[in-house]
Amino acid sequence: MAKLLLKLLLVVAMLYVFRVQATQLASEIATCDFEDTVDLTNARKFANGSYHYKGLSVPSEQVAIYDYIVTAEGEKQAHEPHPRACVCHERNCIQFCCDPIKEVLSRSGKCVPLRKRIDYDSRIRVISRKDSDQLLNALEDFIVVKGIPCANAYALSPKTTEQDDWEMLENGTMMLTYYDTILSRNNYCLTPQLTADNTWSLTAFNCPIPNGLSTTLQTFNYGAAMSTVLLFIVVIIYLCKRQLRNIYGHCIVYCLLSLILGNCILFIISFTEVVFPKLLCSCMGFSAYFFFESSFIWLAILAYDIWLSLRTSENANVSDKKRLQKYEVIGICIPLCVTMVAVIIQYSNIDNGFKPGVGEEYCWIDVHKWASLIYLFGLNSLILLCSYIIHCLSLRDSTNKKQHQQVALTPDLDVNMLHIYLMFLSVISISWFLYFASFLEEMTNSTTQSMRYATGIMNFIDGPAILFILVIKTRVTSLRRKRSPSTESLCGLQYSKVTDDDVSFVFGKFGKQKTKKSNSPSP
Repeated sequence: MAKLLLKLLLVVAMLYVFRVQATQLASEIATCDFEDTVDLTNARKFANGSYHYKGLSVPSEQVAIYDYIVTAEGEKQAHEPHPRACVCHERNCIQFCCDPIKEVLSRSGKCVPLRKRIDYDSRIRVISRKDSDQLLNALEDFIVVKGIPCANAYALSPKTTEQDDWEMLENGTMMLTYYDTILSRNNYCLTPQLTADNTWSLTAFNCPIPNGLSTTLQTFNYGAAMSTVLLFIVVIIYLCKRQLRNIYGHCIVYCLLSLILGNCILFIISFTEVVFPKLLCSCMGFSAYFFFESSFIWLAILAYDIWLSLRTSENANVSDKKRLQKYEVIGICIPLCVTMVAVIIQYSNIDNGFKPGVGEEYCWIDVHKWASLIYLFGLNSLILLCSYIIHCLSLRDSTNKKQHQQVALTPDLDVNMLHIYLMFLSVISISWFLYFASFLEEMTNSTTQSMRYATGIMNFIDGPAILFILVIKTRVTSLRRKRSPSTESLCGLQYSKVTDDDVSFVFGKFGKQKTKKSNSPSP
């Protein structure tokens, strides 16, 4: 019994001594930042407690046991106890994502072993303290430390994107020259990557920068949010009122809902400072792209249906339900095909300059490169142009009908409805082309930001303007139906005898009570 007690005391004493030594070792390198330490787990250890790491002899006095690691965001995470040494005070360190000889970083963000040895130029341009450039070998002139800065790190492409230009400083930190920002070692990593010409090149990876907007841009975003709420009110009105549940009303609802959903996704991206995982980021970006393309397609569909409704009897034998079903197929399939093409191009091996850039630096199409002119601005501008052409054809047919008096239609009714659509289309167009102009302003490195501010101001205007056009203006047109005995249909809107509900389809009971008080039509 005494021997067993003696053994237990001996074990407790040894554990206490080990704990004290570990604490003392940790205190010896307390002045060394975590990023200046390296993991010695796989380094060669000698009997005297010293280590051999990358050609450097590390005495036992400079070694400590760490039970945590520090992430790129500066947060401590529990980790299996492991020895670390402050070697980056002896020589400059540089961080690789994986083993620079045996591994590469995969698209999933994990280190995968190489099947065979690869050859690549490991020389990088380094800026010294005297601001002189020199080519140094990253594997020989620096101590290589290994670590991936974050789970959603992305590759920098300075050859195709100006914002991705980087330089390595003498102390192993990296400078993003476009932003004039210096990244510490635990915020970047290097790894060889296979390029488009099937050669290996040393590539830098960086963590996404959290969203940070100026007060002015935040104000403009709040304006867009307010307008989106008003668009939602318009949708509710069109869904609740029986008189608007027709092809015309459905096209308006689909167009506005697409615009609302696209805006909501962009609000989630821009209003928060969350760094989304790469897959979720890409899904959000392409979803917003689909909804925005859908809204423009529905604008064109609405213009086409108005034009078709004005042409003699081409629509007479087609029920409203079948026409709407045909439009729904078009309104879904075309944006879906366009989005799928963008997805395929994004994940193809073509040059990054021709990719939409969704999920790379932004969760939205990268509007800082000319490729967005194809996928976003050019395509939607073409759809708007087609809508205007179809609308001009509708105006021509309306004029011809009135001149030849082919049908007994109240002269101003079809013209009023065409004007309502034209005003709606104009609001969307003005907002869009201001956004287009601000893009060109930025891409041409203009010193002014007038278009950006004009776009922000328009964010406050387009919601109230659309509410006025599609609700208030439409109500005024509806009140004029009393003056016409005709039953001619334009886009599913019947111009016939008006009930109290017709007069009050926007203003509810107030409108109905007002109508009952007077036998004469309201002006």
